[in-house]
This record gives sequence, C-alpha cells and structure tokens, in this order.
Amino acid sequence: MVEVMSKQAMKVSAERSTRDRCALVWTVKSLADNIELEPLIEAILDVLWGPEGWKNTYEDHIQSLLRNSDLELQSHIEGLLRSCDSGLLSPDTIERRRITCFKALWAIASLISPLPNAPEPLDLWTIHHYSLSNTYDTDVVHYSTSLMKFSTLCTLRTWHTVVSEYLAQCAIDARRGHTPNLKPVTSFMLVLLNGPFFFEVDQVLWHYIYGAETSIPISDLIPRLADAIQGFWGTTPYRIFFDFLYSSASLESPLYRWFDTCTTIALDHTTPFSGFKNDLIETLETVVYGQSHRMNAEDVHWLDVVVHELCFSWRPEQPIPIPHALIQYLNNRKSDYTLVLLLSTSFGEQLWAAFAITLLEGPSVQPPPADSSTVFEQVLASLWRVASIDYDPRWTAAHDLIFDAVKKQGTSPMSFSVHAMINLKLLHSLPHKSVL
Repeated sequence: MVEVMSKQAMKVSAERSTRDRCALVWTVKSLADNIELEPLIEAILDVLWGPEGWKNTYEDHIQSLLRNSDLELQSHIEGLLRSCDSGLLSPDTIERRRITCFKALWAIASLISPLPNAPEPLDLWTIHHYSLSNTYDTDVVHYSTSLMKFSTLCTLRTWHTVVSEYLAQCAIDARRGHTPNLKPVTSFMLVLLNGPFFFEVDQVLWHYIYGAETSIPISDLIPRLADAIQGFWGTTPYRIFFDFLYSSASLESPLYRWFDTCTTIALDHTTPFSGFKNDLIETLETVVYGQSHRMNAEDVHWLDVVVHELCFSWRPEQPIPIPHALIQYLNNRKSDYTLVLLLSTSFGEQLWAAFAITLLEGPSVQPPPADSSTVFEQVLASLWRVASIDYDPRWTAAHDLIFDAVKKQGTSPMSFSVHAMINLKLLHSLPHKSVL
C-alpha cells in the first residue's frame, strides 16, 4: 500500500504540480536568513538547466515563485548579492555567493520565450545596474549582465507592439484630417531615453519628446517617430549581443554556457544591415586589434568563436568594402582549419563578393596609421590567403570583378601571386572528366 501511495504521489498531474508549487512557496516564506536562502538560490540554475541544455519540467514553478508579489524572490536574490559588500564575509564566501547569485540571475534571465502566450520576461534592470556599478574578479558577471539586459529589453516588447499599432492608427487619423494625441507615444519614448539602453533620436525629435513645440507637420512627424521606435527595437538586441561578444573576448577563460547565451539573445534578422553596421565594425576592431597578441594561442580558442559570430552578422545587402579589422584577422590567423570553418559558411560567399570593391576603394575603415601605406598589399595578402585555403567556395561572377580590380591597381609580385592562386582555385572547381 505504501508503494502504491508513493507512485501515486509521484505521478505527473495537475494536483502534484499544485502541491509542489505550494511546497516551494512555503519553503521560501520559511527561510530565516541569507544562510538558508543561498542553497535555494543555488538550486535555481540546476532546476532550469541541465548538462544537456534547457529543462522545462519546473519552469512554471520558478515562474510562479518569481511573480509571487508576497515572496519578492528577485529582491531576495539582490539582497543576497548586496550582502557580499557588507564587509562581514570572508573572501571565499563572497566569491561563492556572488557566483551563486549571478548563475541564478543568468538562469532567470534565460526565461525568455518568443511564443505569443508566454509569460512576460522579467525586468532585471535594477540588479543589472547594481552589477555594473561593481567590479568583480569572476567571469560570471559578463554573461549574466548581458542576459539580464536582454530580458529587461524584452519586457518592452508588448509596449512596442501597442505603441507601433497606435502610431499606425494615428497616421490614418492624420490623413483624414484629424489631430491625433501623440502623448502616449512620447511617454513611451521617454522611457526608452531614460532607460538602460542606447536610444538615438535626432535633435528635433528629442526636443519634441521632451515637450517642445515643433513646426513639422504631424503627417511628417508620425513616420519619424515610428522609424525611431522601429530602429531602436531592431538595433538594440545587436548592441547587447556585440557588447556580450566584446566582453567575452577580453576574458582569460571561456564563459560558462556561452552558446546558450548567444542563442537566447535572439536577433531580428530582418533588421537592415545599415542599422547596426557601425556597431559591428567597432566591435570587430576592438576584438581583433585588442586581442591580436594572443589570437594564435592554443588556449584561447574562444576568440575565434567571437570573431566568427561577429562575421555572421556581417551581411550587407550589396557588396561593400571589407572592414580592415577583418583583413587583419585573415592575414594574421595562422590556422587554416579555423578559417575553413568560417569561409565554408554563407559569410565566405559574402566575403568573396566584397573583395573587388575593397581592392578598388580600400577597407571600410582605415587601418591604424602605421599600416596606412600598405593597405592595398594587405588586402591582396588577405585575398591570397582566402584563395589558398583548401575549401570549396561557390564560384560566381565575383572572380571576374576581382581580376579586373587587381589589374587596375598595377602589377606587383603580390598581384601576380593572387592572380595565379585564383586561377588555380577556379581550375580546381571545374568538373573533372576521367580519361579512359
């Protein structure tokens, strides 16, 4: 009978779920101090994530705990983290407790779902801001703060949809001769301007949002407001992602659950490349120039992963000059295997298509002054490097454009080598017939 009762109690059911949830609520309420709270916070990561990835068995339970206003679990975690600055704990205890809190916050921030009926993400800005105001020796802070910032951004998702739809209706009303009330729109934009994110608007819009009069017709003002909001929503995830990659590159060890963080920070691939081009190139420069001294070290392989992730975001609609930082990476990275992994993707096709215009106009961002006299040679060297690697690119008309661009720059030993290498690559790409 005891065995039967035990099996019945463990059977998955609505009753069991309710019972487990009540037990968790009772447990949190009964905790007397931080010493009792810490093991519970430490368990959050293991409950939500396992060795093989996400576990959704108890997601609803954690969600209910976090959204229970009587428990204030999020505030308790922040209090536990702040206790590390009390001066009352030993260094070992401080380090362990900080890591516990940051791992729990990372797991909580990962509770983001693109499904329409999913619970709203959690606003973690207060604790994120506190984390940024302190300097930690642990790597945990980097991935935790990025995901916390992304979770906070996602809390604005519903408001973004509502405001966008409202603006569309305002545009219709304006065309009908009415004067729509744009106060709800400017109030939302004030939240963005005063929030944790970089929100860029022109001077006219800035003054209008803060209550100044404007001579711009409302029929012209509405699309400018809509473009500013849409631009913010399209580019801000990229800025968070690039900041995460920049932080990752500067560390002495790979981050915990690095790939899980990358996949959780969802990017909108419909965002025009021009919206985040400058941020991407700036991050590439910072990573490649700043970490060039250890790019070929065997124990820092994650630097290649960072660079490759940045390259995958380089997807211009038309061929444009290649950033100089990428030229330097191609020239200085010694591992053919690493470059094959990069060039065998769709990025390799875009890179190949961009060499002709890069040879004619130079890299999109000029190199440091010490290298300025040899820019053309550097581009040729990177082209030779790409053509010399043993991988099978998809040949297009781009190689004809490259030949023409090389010829226009005159002759040199390097240009002869590049011409020969590309011809050899083209020859190997042709179908071979066996001779009987």
